[in-house]
This record gives sequence, structure tokens and C-alpha cells, in this order.
Amino acid sequence: MKLVNSDYDIATLEDELRVDALCRELLLAFYNDRLGAGIEEHEATLLAINTLEPDSSELAAHLKGICEFYRFLAAQQAITAAAFREIENECQDSGYYRQRIDSFWDIQGDGYFAWEEECSLKNG
Repeated sequence: MKLVNSDYDIATLEDELRVDALCRELLLAFYNDRLGAGIEEHEATLLAINTLEPDSSELAAHLKGICEFYRFLAAQQAITAAAFREIENECQDSGYYRQRIDSFWDIQGDGYFAWEEECSLKNG
């Protein structure tokens, strides 16, 4: 499978449909790759792909699945080895993710926007 980053650019509705199909193809390739890795990794993969609202008890499996997905992308040369190492390091910081999930469930009233502002992606 040859991945070309520009294939995932979206400018029109047709592009969005095309990219959706490419993403499905990519996830299917990853799924098939993980089937050969064994049941435990397969389960982590399914959790990472199918669960949109993880809780702290599921966190380790999600982070493992995410790391394996990016390892797959690096093997496909879709991302650099350096990018993979950075993601791998981020996935090992389970305390940060656990705190973010727990603080999400503790939001009260209008607290969502303050919680969202803490996101490092929002702050550059």
C-alpha cells in the first residue's frame, strides 16, 4: 500500500467522499496487518478504532492501539521514524491522558470551554 499525503487533501464534497474511502482502505489494511500480530494486539486495535469516548479503565488498550497504528504508518513510510518516536513517547504518558479523561467527566455547568482551552492542540 503506497500512501501519498496529498491524496488526503479535501477541497470539495467529492474529495471528502474519496478521502473517506481512502481512510477505510487504510484502516482495513491496518486491521489485516494486526490480525497477524495476535489476538491481544487485535483487541487493542479494535478499541482504538471503535471507541470514541474512552474511560480511564480502557486507556492502556487505546494508547497501545494508537501506537500500533502509527507504527504501521511508519512501516508504510506514511510518517517519518522521528514522528513515530514522538507519538510513541506521547502514548507512554498515560497519566496525562487519564487526567484529561477524568477531568472531562468532572465538568460541571459551563465548564466545558475552560476544559477545552487546556488542550495543547488549541494553544499551538
